[in-house]
Amino acid sequence: MAKRWEINEEDWDPICRILRSRLEETARRQDLITYRDLVAGVPQIEGPHSFALPWMLGQISRECHVEGLPLLSALVIYSDTPQAGSGFFDLARELGFEIGSSSPAKDEFWVAMVKAAYQTWREGEAPVQSGG
Repeated sequence: MAKRWEINEEDWDPICRILRSRLEETARRQDLITYRDLVAGVPQIEGPHSFALPWMLGQISRECHVEGLPLLSALVIYSDTPQAGSGFFDLARELGFEIGSSSPAKDEFWVAMVKAAYQTWREGEAPVQSGG
């Protein structure tokens, strides 16, 4: 059976849909979510330090970007420090976002992306998605 990291290939997209749904719900609540809480109850993911998780979050954010939506991975934070991971900023740069290298510049970008996600997925409203 083919695997992507520790995840069976046929489980990859369904798990990404579960994670995206959790992130959209988090945005509707205007909240943030820890890596641990994001993967809770998803038995195929071996905890918040799973090798697959950053790749899944990257896929979700790439989909959002293609759909013209804020990067949902901005809502995922470490449990010990309420900050986005470095992978979030690396992906944002890869997608063409201009982010300064200083901590204040990165924080400013992150806060703006979180606010954009809250605005996009407000309670009772859902963005129009361009794909399945």
